[in-house]
Amino acid sequence: MLNLGMTESFSCYTELIKKGKLTEKIYKNLENTAYNHSLENSSKIDSKKMIVLVYPFKFFELNPDIKKRKAPEINRYFSNVEKILTKRLPKYSVVLLEDSISYASYSSKLVEGKVEDGGFHLFNNIILTNKGETKPINNALYLFYNKEVFIGGCYNGSHVSKAISSIKKRSKKVYSIKDLVLESPENTPINLLSKKVYDSKCNGIKSISIKKFVVKEKEDSTNQLT
Repeated sequence: MLNLGMTESFSCYTELIKKGKLTEKIYKNLENTAYNHSLENSSKIDSKKMIVLVYPFKFFELNPDIKKRKAPEINRYFSNVEKILTKRLPKYSVVLLEDSISYASYSSKLVEGKVEDGGFHLFNNIILTNKGETKPINNALYLFYNKEVFIGGCYNGSHVSKAISSIKKRSKKVYSIKDLVLESPENTPINLLSKKVYDSKCNGIKSISIKKFVVKEKEDSTNQLT
């Protein structure tokens, strides 16, 4: 089970975030705290293949009625996020992309954890973005230059789609991971799990099954040893 929540480093911001009372100055302090925390809790390992999780825990903000009605799909999505983060995938860098509020609220405790079989950080790179956006606070998009990128997160039609468009300009190839992208509930979708994922200009991108993805990596690792 993923250990989500706010770590002690951000405790002074808890009530301000809940009440939406972050002034520009306080948000800047939060951003600096988040940035320093992210540097301490990522491995900075660069690979030719990258898995990018965009605002992966945004679904926690859904209203209780939607979470109840869509529980099977949300649970499936969350289970797949867990698979990505708890399995060591030697050929892949795992990247977190979200703003400082989401990072502090959901991911800060998680990133302090380690993968069990080796003590590695769960994320190789953490990219913090401007508030509510997918544009990094620094020039971190260079990380995707000429890389093969696999994307999951929340939501298709908003943050995920914007991230895809930004990354496509720099990467070699971009794919979505099936059952690892949620539809925006604002679009009142029949299925919360995305059937087809699009960039910000409504161009569809190729999707790869998470099962095939994990199996393929397992096979690749086995082949390296034989």
